[in-house]
Amino acid sequence: MKPTKSTLAILMAALLTLSLTACSSGSDSGSSGAESGGSSSGTSSESAGSEGSSEEGAGETAAQPGEMELPLSTTGETLTCFITLDVEAAISMDDYNDNEYFQNLEERTGVHIDFRMNSGADTTNFNLMIASNNLTDLITGPDRYADGLEAAVEDGYYLDLTDLVDEYMPNYQARRTANDEIRKATMTDSGMLPCVYGVNTSPEGPWTGLMVRQDWLDDLGLETPVTY
Repeated sequence: MKPTKSTLAILMAALLTLSLTACSSGSDSGSSGAESGGSSSGTSSESAGSEGSSEEGAGETAAQPGEMELPLSTTGETLTCFITLDVEAAISMDDYNDNEYFQNLEERTGVHIDFRMNSGADTTNFNLMIASNNLTDLITGPDRYADGLEAAVEDGYYLDLTDLVDEYMPNYQARRTANDEIRKATMTDSGMLPCVYGVNTSPEGPWTGLMVRQDWLDDLGLETPVTY
């Protein structure tokens, strides 16, 4: 069954939302489309780490950003999402379904995302899902597909977004094509767009803190410093 324009719009918006919120995840951050239950659906996938740069480049074919009207749906749409809990998020939560951020997004968009949480054996669970052909609407970690992203599209598991981003994701398309490095990093070698990636729009500040090499301390016979 071919997806309707309204369904595609909702799926693509969900893809973008999830890929951007996944930027804080250290494990994945791409998004790809998936075939679920015989119908095409977008697939938010945290897969190849966040692509991003604060440098602006001259994109010759850069798309123009557009306005998004909320809510996206007034009919109570629900999308399922295969996702792994980020290790940092796990400090304060164990289920994205209970997260106030996503609950607020649901209120604003009119779209409920049913997170199917995975932990530990996420690659095994992914492979089992692919083997059963019982896919969620959105999939985080699309690069887990053994034969690659383009093969996943050709095999009918992921949705090729190449001809959809201009119409349904103009803001994402404008941002990714404004910088040639980001443009290349967010598509395959052949130019296909099987995923949606998080793209930084400003320089990312430091978040790991200071570090010191233990081997240097050992060689010099020094204790671990406690002050600057």
